Amino acid sequence: MALKISKDEGLRAYAKRYYEVFNRIPECNQEVAVVSFKNGLKEDCSLRKSLAKTLPKSMEELMARIEKYARAEEDTSGTKEIKQEKENG
Repeated sequence: MALKISKDEGLRAYAKRYYEVFNRIPECNQEVAVVSFKNGLKEDCSLRKSLAKTLPKSMEELMARIEKYARAEEDTSGTKEIKQEKENG
């Protein structure tokens, strides 16, 4: 319940690490697990803001939403890398 996303960790990596821990806890309350996942995200994370508005009722719903935000994060980071390569020549 005290897992937090690390400074340079991507959303997909954090979700994988969190889900592995979640699976080791027998009969873990899914609503508590969803809230715990949200609380481990950075304050400025767009997924955290989305979860604050509408909280998924199950881990399956959470994982589906994570996938959408992880794809967007990866697309954004890829765009930043290309821009940086152009600037560096």
